Amino acid sequence: MEGASLLVYLLQFTNIHPNYITIIYALFGVLGGLLIATGVPLYILMGICLIFNRGIIDLSDGHLARLKGKQSAFGAKLDRLAGRIGTYAFYLGVAIYTYNINPYVLVYFIPLMFLPLRKSKGRACVIDLICFLIILSIYLG
Repeated sequence: MEGASLLVYLLQFTNIHPNYITIIYALFGVLGGLLIATGVPLYILMGICLIFNRGIIDLSDGHLARLKGKQSAFGAKLDRLAGRIGTYAFYLGVAIYTYNINPYVLVYFIPLMFLPLRKSKGRACVIDLICFLIILSIYLG
């Protein structure tokens, strides 16, 4: 929350539209998924950092829209779409990473990936769990 407040404070006097922040939010998810899919430990950790920090951007776009008086139905729909794009890109990146390690392990991740698609808090918990398991697998070899 503090990171989002700081970002909104820095952006409030610029000409940046809140929808641009939403697009960056989606791109963080896609880039994070791509970095995880590479299988290179440094890139995987960078991808996980992007996935964790995209929450800051997600909180910022709505606050910035309210502060600038630029709230819209389109912005709300774009925010939901950006969240889904980022989440699916993350899941796809994890699936590729897992498949490259051992194709049979992917069977265990599939139920985790599609279980909480309706509830954002449940989805966030699953993403945290998957990130933890990836980091654990990197360091345990």
